Amino acid sequence: LLIWVGAAVAGLLMLFSPSLLSHDIFVYAGYGRVMITYHANPYFVPPSAFPHEFTNPFNDWSHYTSAYGPVWLVICALSELFSGAHPLRYIIFFRVLGIAAHLVNILLVATILRKRGRSPRTVILGTQLYAWNPLALLESSQSGHIDIFMITFILLGILFAVRAEKRGFADLRNYVLPIVAFSLAALVKYTVAPLVVLFIITLAFYTLRPTGSTLPRLRESLTLRWKPALVTVLAASVISGIVVLIFYGPFFIGHSRH
Repeated sequence: LLIWVGAAVAGLLMLFSPSLLSHDIFVYAGYGRVMITYHANPYFVPPSAFPHEFTNPFNDWSHYTSAYGPVWLVICALSELFSGAHPLRYIIFFRVLGIAAHLVNILLVATILRKRGRSPRTVILGTQLYAWNPLALLESSQSGHIDIFMITFILLGILFAVRAEKRGFADLRNYVLPIVAFSLAALVKYTVAPLVVLFIITLAFYTLRPTGSTLPRLRESLTLRWKPALVTVLAASVISGIVVLIFYGPFFIGHSRH
């Protein structure tokens, strides 16, 4: 209870802070306005294409097209629907989103530690280390940065992977949720893409290793189980690709038609 109250109080104090550590909120707002107000595609049209756009003086990246994933651009579009042309509303929107994501992340960290069978002492300490981390609080409640929202999907992927490990890690029914969560994280910010690759490699490793036995020699393992491993890798790659197409499709199909 003390951990939750401390995180909530610190978050609310930063929510009403009159200062900004960066102008990234107006970068997000600029892309949201490009989509909703000007009906343009931020992957091809930068905010500076609209000279009278009020976010441009605060947007250090106004001359560049979006470097963020489509999942985050959907959030940017929602911010425009909520905020309109009011700068303060954008700040409130992304700060509240950051606080919410941070609180969800606290719950996910605690749940992951419990699912891993850690002691109550370790669960409490691990949860507190994240919940009261000054950088996490600043990035979420004060700056409203994309990274906290990205971490939510990473933690979801880890939680689903922990559950999959107990039920049969290389079973399609078990690894579909982790691969979807990690793919969504990469569609928030592209720097997470290597994590998707690493997870698929881990799937291949678990498929090559016979259940309930020690790890065989690499050559023997590849000879006996390379086909199931290949099928697993291909299935996980297809699932991740479908998630990417679902979110990227509207941006690029609409642009090609235009």
